[in-house]
Formats: sequence, C-alpha cells, structure tokens
Amino acid sequence: MKKFIPINIIFIYFLFTVACFGQLVNTDSLQKLVSSPVDSIKMSALEELINHFTYTNQAIAIRYAKQAESLAEKNNLLGKKADIYISTGIIYYEKGEYYHARLWNEKALKISMNIKDSLLMARALGNIGNSFMAVKDYENALANFKKALNIFEKRKNFMGIAIANGTIGNLYFYSKKYKEALTYYKKSNEYFEQIEFKEGIAINLMNIGAILKNEKKFTQALDYLNKAFRIFEEQELKLNAAQCLANIGNCYVGLDDFNKAESYIKTAIDQLILINADESLALTYNDFGNAFLKNKKYNEALQEFEKALTLAEKVGDFYFIEKTFKDLSLLYEQTKDFEKALKFKNKYVVLHDSLLNSENENYQERLLTEFASERKDKEILIKETELQKQKILIISLITGIALFILLLYFSFTRYRIKKRANIDLTFKNAEITQQKEEILTQKEEIEAQKNEIEKSRSALQDQHTIAIRQRDEIFRQKKDITDSILYAKRIQTALLAGNERFKQVLQNGFCLFKPRDIVSGDFYWVNQIENKYVIIAADCTGHGVPGAFMSIIGITFLNEIINEKKILQPDEILNILRENVINALKSTAESMDTKDGMDMAVCVVNNDTLEMEFAGANNPIYVTSSHGMVTSPHGAMLLHTIKANKQPIGIYEQMKPFSRQMMQLHKGDTIYLMSDGFADQFGGEKNKKLKIQRLKEIISEISTRPIEMQKALLEMQFDKWKGSNDQVDDVLVIGYKC
Repeated sequence: MKKFIPINIIFIYFLFTVACFGQLVNTDSLQKLVSSPVDSIKMSALEELINHFTYTNQAIAIRYAKQAESLAEKNNLLGKKADIYISTGIIYYEKGEYYHARLWNEKALKISMNIKDSLLMARALGNIGNSFMAVKDYENALANFKKALNIFEKRKNFMGIAIANGTIGNLYFYSKKYKEALTYYKKSNEYFEQIEFKEGIAINLMNIGAILKNEKKFTQALDYLNKAFRIFEEQELKLNAAQCLANIGNCYVGLDDFNKAESYIKTAIDQLILINADESLALTYNDFGNAFLKNKKYNEALQEFEKALTLAEKVGDFYFIEKTFKDLSLLYEQTKDFEKALKFKNKYVVLHDSLLNSENENYQERLLTEFASERKDKEILIKETELQKQKILIISLITGIALFILLLYFSFTRYRIKKRANIDLTFKNAEITQQKEEILTQKEEIEAQKNEIEKSRSALQDQHTIAIRQRDEIFRQKKDITDSILYAKRIQTALLAGNERFKQVLQNGFCLFKPRDIVSGDFYWVNQIENKYVIIAADCTGHGVPGAFMSIIGITFLNEIINEKKILQPDEILNILRENVINALKSTAESMDTKDGMDMAVCVVNNDTLEMEFAGANNPIYVTSSHGMVTSPHGAMLLHTIKANKQPIGIYEQMKPFSRQMMQLHKGDTIYLMSDGFADQFGGEKNKKLKIQRLKEIISEISTRPIEMQKALLEMQFDKWKGSNDQVDDVLVIGYKC
C-alpha cells in the first residue's frame, strides 16, 4: 500500500529507462515489431513496450522485460542486459515491491561494474537508493544517492548531477531536515539552469516553496511558487500547474487573505477536474475545507471535506481517508456537534490503528521475505551447480551411447546394401545376357525417349527456378516497402520542427498538426532570419507515404532556398521551389503527373516594422486585426482574407510567376495559415464537410482569446465535429500574433 504524498512536493527520482519522458505509443504496431526477425528492431520495440506498461500494467511490463532479457543474453549484450534489469527494478518499484526492486538494480550494478559503464552504475545506485528511501532506510538511501552523485560529477553529466541533488533534497524533506533539503534543491537548480531544463527548475522552485510554506514563511514561499507556476503553465504541465495554484492558495490561507486563497484553490480545483486528477483533487478539496474551517465557514468546509472523502474512497487512499476523518472530527467539535465529532474521532482512531498495524506487519513480512529470499538464492545456487554437473554427465553419456548406436546402424546398413547389391548384380548379369539382342534392336527408340524425358525434366527445373525467384522477389519488395515507410517516418520527424523548436522561433504562436496516417503530406516550416520571421504552411499531393515524400522534398528545398541562399521574398521562394520540385520529380517531361506538387502559403513578417509580405500557391491566409477593423454582432473579430495565386507548386497548364502582396500589420494582429484538411473533415449531425466558411467563423470566435489557448480550442472543435468518423486528411493550422 502506497502512502499519500502531499501536493506540496513533487519528487525527482532516478527511475530512468532508455526514454526518460512519457510519450504516446502505438502498442499494436510495437507488438508486431516484436516478431521481427531483426533483433535490433525487436529489442527497440520491447523497450518501448516496457516503458509504456511500467506505469499502467506491471504484469505485462514484466513479461516484455523477460523477453528483452533473453534477447540480450542471446546476443551477449551485457550493457543492454543491465539496462533491462534497471527497467525491471522500476516495474517492481511501481508495484510497491521495494525489496525486489532493489535486487534487480543490484544485479544491474554488478554487470555495470564488470563492464565499467559508469552511467549504468549511477542509474542503478540511484534506484537502489529509492528502494531504501521507500522503506524509510534513509541512511542506506543517502549513501547510494551520494555514490551516484559522485559518478555524475566525475562525468560532468549536468542532468544527472541535477537529478541526484534533487533526489537527496527529497530525502531530507522526508526526514523534515528542511535546511539541508533547501541546500540540495538550490544546488540542483544551478545545474538545471545551465542545461535550461525548465521542468526540473519548476519542480525545485515548487519544492522550495513547499518548505518555506511548512516553515510559515508564506511571503517568501509565494515568490517561489509563482515562479514555478509560470514555468509549468508555459510548459503546458497542467497537473503540476494546478498543484502549484493549490499551494499558493494555502499560503494565502496562512496569511489570512481568504479571498485570494479561495480564488486560487477554486482555479486549481477546476483544472484538476478537467484532467481527471482524482488524487490531487481530493487533496485540494481537503485544503479548501481547512481554509473554510479556519475562516469559520462551517457549511462550506463540510461540503469540501465530504468531496475529499468521496474521492479518497474512490482511489483507495486509506491514509488520506484517515486525515479527512480527523478534519471532520475537528469541524464537528467546533460546531458543538459532539456526537458526530466523537463518531469521526472513533473512525479516525480505528483506521489509524489499523494502518499502523498494517505497516508493522508489512515491515516484519518484508524482513522475513528478505531473509527467505537470500536463503533461497543460496540454495538455488548450490542446486544449480549440482544440476549443471549432472547435466554435463548425462549429456556425455547420452552422446556416447548415441554415437555407438549410430556407428552400429551405419555398419549394419552398409552390410545390407552391399549384400543386396551383390544379389542384384547376379540377376542383372543374367538378364543382360538374355536381353542383349533385344536391347540392341530397341536402342534407337530408348535413346529417343531418353532425350524427350531429359527435355521435359529440364523445362520443369527451369519453371521451378523461376517460381522460387518470383517468390523471393515478392518477399523482398514487401520488406523494402515496409522498411521505406518506417524510414520515411523517421526522416519526416527529424526534418519537421518539433513543438519546442516552433516555440523558440514563434514564442507568440501555435501549430495544430494532426497527420491522418503514420506520415503526413502536410508540413510546416518556420525560422527567424535576422529581424524577419518566415512562416510556411504546405499541403502536398496526397497523404500518407506519397505525401510524406513530397513533404521531405519541400522541406529540403526550403532549407536550401531560405537558410542557405537567404532568399526572403515570398514570391521568389515559391518560384524557385516550383522549379526545383519539377526538376526533382521528372526524369522526362512526360513522366511527371500534372497533379504532383503542393499548395503553400508563405508569410515573411518584419519583426521591427510589422510589415508582412505574402505569396501563396492555391492557399490563402487570414488576418484578424484589432486596429480599426469591424467586429461581428456577437463580438467576434472579422477575418480579412489575402488570396493566393490559383496555381500549385508543380506543373500547371498556365504557369505564371507567383505574385507578392504586402500588408502593414499592427501590434495584436493575428495571422492564420492552414491546409484544407480541417475544412474537408466530415462530421456534425448531418455527416457533411465542415467547409472553409464555418472554419473562418470558428477562427473569428477564438481570435480574441490568448494565442496559447487557441490551439486547444481549435483541436477541441475539430474532435467535436469529427466525432466517431475517421480523419479524412492531414490537418495543419498555424497562428501567429504580432
């Protein structure tokens, strides 16, 4: 049974596998790859599956870990085997089986020491420390954490140093040694700041704020908690941001500013409800109840305590149920309802004693388990040694007997063959003598038949050879196609700017990107060249693999045209891109389909003057302005459409140079670029296309909202419209506010 951890601390653990951060995975695709004949592909798939199921289904995760261990042993990959042992230890840690978690990490530590892999050693030591800390053996936990920290410092691994210091800070927090905890949290942040790891910085700031709150230094705590909240919100870490708001509210309770406390805690509750974070929501309801209790608003306090109790019972957190019983007893005592106060006091005492007994029983059981496991390991080692000796002896005896029997069999068989051959030879000699003249007379006929048979046999052999070659060619083509799709996905993912890169270039923008298939025919391209932002949205012919290859061509040429040649005029970018695409796709003039190509919108915005240049191939852009533009009757901003040239990037019947349009933007104006995937989606009550007019209305309605909210609102509108329908095309929408 896991104890509840207060909202006011977020732990940084050494619970690392190959991928440190959660990601969305397609388990069906990965399970197919587990059957791959290529061991490296199979191992990568198994690692992904282990990481995914570690926190959702430990039984499945252990099954995949065993397969990965066998594969590592088969290929003699000692480092990989140690890595799998660490992952297995994390699985048992998540199950609450801390002794077994430690054993697996000790196995990993032994291997890593033999192969002298210091990074593996540090990870194993960190996880061993976590196992000790989980059972409150702080002395052994600290010793292992400091060994890991020493290794990271020698390797100058700033991420490892930061995490190790943060975890030691957690240990001191657990021990209520707040001065030491503050020292390690601050040291951790020094290294997180050097590598600009914002999530780690925010976690340390929140933990420092929690310590100051516990020490009733509420004003100082608010400074740290507000800094943490801003980072969590920027990084879109909704759960952590909500927890931070709850802590800020608690600080205002301590400062007797109940109005602010109520505002922050209510906001935290609303956000936790949206993300279904029941455990944190229960804690926040309890905080709200205590705030009302302190302010003598007993009815409101009772409502919040009851909500907290309901959620605690739902998630099965008996330690938090115990705390809520105690709070309810105090509430009824203050309202002079002594009967109910006594009722909840008794409930608290009974549950407290039960949990205390359970902890003692668990501790004794853990000691017995450790002793039994160690004794069993020794007995198994002795038995394995004896069995190995017996196995070698039995194999030797069986091998000797088998060889002897085989020798007898071959000898007897050769004797029988020789005897039969002699008998047959005697009869054949007699027959040859009698049939000599018949053979001579039939010689020509037999020779003719022999030649005919030989020709038929040769023809059959040729057909068999052709069939085998065709079969092998089909298998080879199938494998090439599959490998090509997977490789195309890797290439496209590498070329596309991720969300982090997009935010670095366009801090006041968003990108809604939803591929229909594994790979996408839509793509986006953003960069800052000197004082100008270049923003591009493109829709290639088709989707899936054909579209993806076209997008790779587009991205490659855009990198050359803009990044290398420094061409920043939108019309010139499109003209040169069209010429490059046509030359790249056709080997002869007739071999390229007129439908091959892409639609594209290109914006170049001068960051100093806010002057925008635009050129488009079939794709227009839309602008909302807060400077002198009219709004609709219901208050939405009206869109201004800037039309594109009616021709694609590709062969067209009447190819003309692309035109450039200029527009003076103002502070607060917003530009929108998009493909046709959103507007072409089927859905709604009548299962029809959304269409561009409705999409423009949606953009008008959300354009007054903060730019960071618009992406979520668009995605919510798309999912609501699509409903249970399949996505019909790739979807791309880019927004940028000046």
